[in-house]
Amino acid sequence: MRNGLLILAALATLACARDTEYESAGALDTTADTTARLGLPDIDLGTTTDTVNMPVMGTQKDTIIVDRPVVTGRKPVEVKRPTVDVNKRP
Repeated sequence: MRNGLLILAALATLACARDTEYESAGALDTTADTTARLGLPDIDLGTTTDTVNMPVMGTQKDTIIVDRPVVTGRKPVEVKRPTVDVNKRP
């Protein structure tokens, strides 16, 4: 949850317009600071799909009363996982 909020805050910061210009009293004011730029990295978010073999559970007679759990086989399951690529700019 905390990582998601940090990523969301970073994306919101990157989405802000740095070169917005405003006119006031006939003069041109810019909000962009040309002397120092923030060194924010370029972050690419995506997902990849992996296949994981999950065990299939079943039961086997152990005694007259007790059935014990055993692994009867394996079943492939597709799992999606997030990927994050960080490209730092010089």
